[in-house]
Amino acid sequence: MLFTRRVNALNGCLPCEPTRVLTHAPFDRLVLETEHPLVRQVFETEHAYAMLDAFPVARFHCLLLPKTASMDVGDLDPTVAAAFLKELPRLVAAVKEASGAPAVKVMSNAGAAAGQVIFHTHFHVIPRFAQGDSLASSASMVDAVEAAESVRLLQVAMRPSRPKGGAY
Repeated sequence: MLFTRRVNALNGCLPCEPTRVLTHAPFDRLVLETEHPLVRQVFETEHAYAMLDAFPVARFHCLLLPKTASMDVGDLDPTVAAAFLKELPRLVAAVKEASGAPAVKVMSNAGAAAGQVIFHTHFHVIPRFAQGDSLASSASMVDAVEAAESVRLLQVAMRPSRPKGGAY
């Protein structure tokens, strides 16, 4: 089994071995071939993949990943980073709208000492309601019904029906 069910309290990712990820198509292993049935796709582009976190800190906690192999954000080619990160504002806006949160926390752990346990670049987009909100991961995996409803609401929030601050 590629992924274990242990949860990292800092970022809620399913841990894996960094060498295994980097040498065996990290994006495919992390997203496409995962044995975890509850990871839900929010959207996909040529360069990026957005999904719900399997062990969310809060409902609508999402991850944005590049489709290009890279250990962490410092390992990304600048052109790849630009293509992948241009999707971040769209995901942030969708998480805020779908969750009703007044703010989101966007974070990426770069290296084991920073708390990174999935050694493929990814950014967390976490709805925040108050400064005292915990960033501890859930002890249980996201419920399939709640995950499906969350994805539906996120996709509705991304519809281009009304412009906000700029186009994507």
